[in-house]
Amino acid sequence: MLTKITPGDFKKRVAFGLSGSDANDGMIKLARCYTGRSKIISFIQFEIALKYYMPAEEIAAVIMEPIAGDAGLVVPPQRYMKRLYEICKANDILFVSEEVQQGFGRTGKWFGIDLVKDRDTNERDGVAAAKICYRCWEKGVILTFFANNVLRVQPPLVITKDDMDRAIDIIDESIQDYLSGDISDEVLGIAKGW
Repeated sequence: MLTKITPGDFKKRVAFGLSGSDANDGMIKLARCYTGRSKIISFIQFEIALKYYMPAEEIAAVIMEPIAGDAGLVVPPQRYMKRLYEICKANDILFVSEEVQQGFGRTGKWFGIDLVKDRDTNERDGVAAAKICYRCWEKGVILTFFANNVLRVQPPLVITKDDMDRAIDIIDESIQDYLSGDISDEVLGIAKGW
């Protein structure tokens, strides 16, 4: 299934691992083997590094997390991503999208729900996140929250459509319960996010 939904017209393979660290370790080994270069760097100040102290011919890959999950679903501007990719391409450096937390195919609107008290100020609503997660748990759906306000829904690849529909209904019901004031403040001592 993953090879069918992966973009591009080329032969594809899937390597399963136990964690994001597993995936990153595999990526580093593959990038070094493929390019014959040893250095793996993050995208921070990449242009400055290339200009002043890091020869491009030593860099196997640039790794970045396009949607920073723990920071509250921070998405970089498209022009930034495009420029970073262009620099990599021009220097024969692999561009690695390290999307471990969001997961390939998991960036739809229901897979990261950023709860804020006010859309203009983007003030995080940790109370809403804790109460909604707790109510979901009571009704049979396990989800957690990060950065004190981001609901994280990560269904298994083997989930059925019926199970997914029921989970979405439970999340919706839990949000409605929160908005109606039907979830006690007592749960705030129990529900903890990351």
